Amino acid sequence: MHPIQEKLIEKLCFKKCGKISIGGIYDKEIGAMFPCTEEKCKYEESRMKLGKLDTGEIIYLRKLKEVKEK
Repeated sequence: MHPIQEKLIEKLCFKKCGKISIGGIYDKEIGAMFPCTEEKCKYEESRMKLGKLDTGEIIYLRKLKEVKEK
């Protein structure tokens, strides 16, 4: 829930999409993050690879894009 994108995360990830996991990750530099397994996020502007889990799953940090309301 990065302060810059907190409102977008609430609106897009929790309300519109709903595929976000309710189980968080906390990084002392980045802050709280919530996992999402959606590979093709239509709200994603860019992504950065953070690493790989023991399961082999790759973790990305996403930057969401502003979405115009229709």
